[in-house]
Amino acid sequence: MNKANEIIVVAPSASAQTFFKTVKYERRFQNAKKNVSKFCHKLSFSRNAFEIDNNASSSITSRVDDLHYAFDNKNVDVIMCARGGYNCNELLRYLNWDLIQKNPKIFMGFSDITVLCNAIYQMSGLPTYLGYNFIDYGRDDLNPNVILNTQNIIKYHSVHISKDEAIVFNYGEAEGICIGGNLSSFMLLKGTMYMPRVDNAILLIESDHYLAGGADRFFIRNLYSLIQDNLLNNLKGILLGQFEEDDNINLIKLKHDISNITELKDIPIIANIKFSHKYPSEIFKIGGKIAINASPNGIEINYRS
Repeated sequence: MNKANEIIVVAPSASAQTFFKTVKYERRFQNAKKNVSKFCHKLSFSRNAFEIDNNASSSITSRVDDLHYAFDNKNVDVIMCARGGYNCNELLRYLNWDLIQKNPKIFMGFSDITVLCNAIYQMSGLPTYLGYNFIDYGRDDLNPNVILNTQNIIKYHSVHISKDEAIVFNYGEAEGICIGGNLSSFMLLKGTMYMPRVDNAILLIESDHYLAGGADRFFIRNLYSLIQDNLLNNLKGILLGQFEEDDNINLIKLKHDISNITELKDIPIIANIKFSHKYPSEIFKIGGKIAINASPNGIEINYRS
């Protein structure tokens, strides 16, 4: 398949109407429409994508209806989320998981969409893609790798991870199911049926600039919370995303802080990987089997077929 038949844009978190609040984002929206259209024969927007309420989102009913429509539509190959936000965890108890399971699609997004990417995998067994939101395709500095990575997902369901700036925190080798994403969003699944099993998993974790000035402390705090819930007991490895410039993270200090976590001493940890909030990001397949190897001779991160 060289092109998707139809890509539909949904807004399960913040409304797509928020793109029209500034000239900058309105321009991005128009550019994104033009660029995403190159991946498909038809680009559409769900009926309620532009509905907006006092929380810059839309009603639970509207967002759930749009997701059900997108999955149930036989013409749709790709479901792309408009943007992130804060509240797509509100939808989980209302989603028809049987409908989703019976209608596999390429589902893509990041940030708050971490919640849906992991919940869909857990509840339906379908892999999802922690990659780009629709609006990212409208950036003035659109990176060629963003286009290439998206084409590979649509054509081949293939993922290639760049290791150019990655560094090793802990040496080791492991293989497991890839889960995770934005850590604060992933934490919303803790204690629910929607949380994927962390046993024998490779955990992706990254933060965002909204925690500027204390991102490293929030990050470590959340890691300890997962450990204290016994969720990382049989974890196989960690892939740690790059922080944004506003976070002013000292990687040497962060490595030291993580080295003090006894429960993580014996698993490979690779840091400084570009994904989610760090642009241009890599695309990770949630629910895909991934192998990592961190040695003095180099770093390997590869998906298994």
